[in-house]
Amino acid sequence: MKMNKKGIKILRSLLAIKGFPQKNKIAEETGLSIQTVTPFINKMIDDGIVKGFSAIIEPDKLGYHQVHFLLNIEKGTNEEAINFLKNMDRVLYVTSGFGNSDCQLVVAIPADRTDLIPSYMESMRQSGIFKSEMSIHVVTKSHFPLPDFLRNEDLD
Repeated sequence: MKMNKKGIKILRSLLAIKGFPQKNKIAEETGLSIQTVTPFINKMIDDGIVKGFSAIIEPDKLGYHQVHFLLNIEKGTNEEAINFLKNMDRVLYVTSGFGNSDCQLVVAIPADRTDLIPSYMESMRQSGIFKSEMSIHVVTKSHFPLPDFLRNEDLD
């Protein structure tokens, strides 16, 4: 889908919303009619530009720390290791990529149970992961900024 000025305005509004979008508010914010906004949103969903709407949970508000592991996996065992990781307890997400590490594992550990961390590291060593770096995120602030290419687009 090629994004014209109306589509970019609607997408900007969607990205700024906390929670499920109300089309009348988007119409008001963008200066467009609901009849214009609705098909644009539906098209963005159909084209996979917008993948859905969900609540974002802040684990620290529930008494958890996010523990991030940057991992290197033995060659040829990437798929098995990823499948192992995503089935571990308390997993928030697993990402795979390139760079200084092969993947990232993020788990939610109760703030008063950081003693669980060594057991995660031992389990990972047994599953083909040969190097890991860890950090604990005590306070999380989710921030999903508007991408530069949309923020800097001149729409006037």
